[in-house]
Amino acid sequence: MKYNIITIILMMLLTSCKNFLDVTPTDFLSPENYYNNDDEALAGLAGVYDALGNGDALYGQNLWLHFAMANDLEYIGKSYIKTGYMLIYNYDASNPYLEATWAGLYEGINRANSFISSIKEADNVDEDIRLRYEGEARFLRALFYFHLVCNWGDVPLRLDATTSVDDVNIALTDKDSIYSVILDDLQFAQENVLSADEVPTSGRVSKSAVWGMLARVYLKMAGYPLLETDHYKDAKYWAQKVIDSGLHELNPDYAQIFINIAEDLYDIKESIFEVEFYGNNVSESETGRVGGIMGLKSVNYDIGYSYAWVYPTPRLWFLYDETDVRRDWNIAPYEYDDADSEEKTYLGSKDLRRSAGKFRREYEPYSTKDKNYTNQNFPVLRYSDVLLMFAEADNELNGPTDSAYYALNLVRERAGISSVSDLSQNEFRSLIKDERGRELCFEAIRKFDLIRWGDFYDEMKETGKEISSLSGYSIYNYTYAFDNVSTPRDLWVPYPLSETSLNNAITTQTPGW
Repeated sequence: MKYNIITIILMMLLTSCKNFLDVTPTDFLSPENYYNNDDEALAGLAGVYDALGNGDALYGQNLWLHFAMANDLEYIGKSYIKTGYMLIYNYDASNPYLEATWAGLYEGINRANSFISSIKEADNVDEDIRLRYEGEARFLRALFYFHLVCNWGDVPLRLDATTSVDDVNIALTDKDSIYSVILDDLQFAQENVLSADEVPTSGRVSKSAVWGMLARVYLKMAGYPLLETDHYKDAKYWAQKVIDSGLHELNPDYAQIFINIAEDLYDIKESIFEVEFYGNNVSESETGRVGGIMGLKSVNYDIGYSYAWVYPTPRLWFLYDETDVRRDWNIAPYEYDDADSEEKTYLGSKDLRRSAGKFRREYEPYSTKDKNYTNQNFPVLRYSDVLLMFAEADNELNGPTDSAYYALNLVRERAGISSVSDLSQNEFRSLIKDERGRELCFEAIRKFDLIRWGDFYDEMKETGKEISSLSGYSIYNYTYAFDNVSTPRDLWVPYPLSETSLNNAITTQTPGW
């Protein structure tokens, strides 16, 4: 199988387009087979990256769809999704998406554990390369564990590769200890991986990616459930590291960020880390479903078919000023409802049946496009997110400062809306919450922001009321998610039945389940 991160690493070329190289992954259940040279080590590392997008379980679909929808700004506009879906908070521990994602995350962890164990003993691998590759693998392990701790809380901690099918009874480790492992991995990574100007694409872990993830982790730790507010200073510090590097800037054209993603182009100054997909599901490819499920409505195969499951709530629409260029990009102003024509059907401002428009298949560079799967990468960390994290942390520590205003206003000015000043700390906090929604909607962030802010349940219920009461607009009036959501249950997801039926050391469920 081809791994697009590998080509770029071996060719050592800075290029705007994806290139690929055939690489055979190593056997992840045989850590005693250490790598004999740099190329073998690279093949092992490729397999750890591959876990991020291998199938639908993680960034191919489930993490941004089933685990991140719905929230106060995004919901599922399909009437037939009424029962049995995480998307509407009506499911149980036997849910197949839940089980697949749990298994996918631990598969990624096992691959990382195996690689880390093997690379440490790889005496024939160049020392700088060995440390760099271990740093990348530890960043990926931290990312897998971060998804686990955000969704499940206490989880089994596995830091050694699983070598036996009988190695299943592993007790839960408390979330504080999981966070300590995540931070330790990220600290090692930031000391050893390359800087952003030395990596060829956003698909490769850089120091900026690690610093940005450290900011995200510390912001989460400052909020629910740990509420360790001292960590705002840590979040600010690591976000500041990205800013002070001078290697990143906002793309002046907001839409171009996502056009680049569709066209297989990279802009590491804005899009710092992405999970990579490539091809059109024909021959050598590894594809995801963003654009096909979360994209503007289309039944035209030449344009790119999209089921358009994901829609903005009225709240998201009304968050935008008329002059905000993000509105008509994120909330599709048109659709393709003719299989034989490229003619666009435009939807007026009173029609809130506009689908998510951020990931548009019309820009994909293939003459033949698969109905279900696309080449579009998924953006995990963007520079605008780093600026907003910095502004939020700085405000929590000091109230609005000149630096916090500067970071926030960079994002607003790119969007074509006015700068702000002279706000109270509470006003600035409220504005940050709205700005994160406007900027980062449909990027699998909003639900987890609401949870760490302690706003999730109340905002979900208010959003449901808003949808039901709105008059004079055409809208999919589906409030299933907002009616079903409850607390504390839906702040977490349950341990999957497939795990608890085998792992006898898990004797409790997550809160509310």
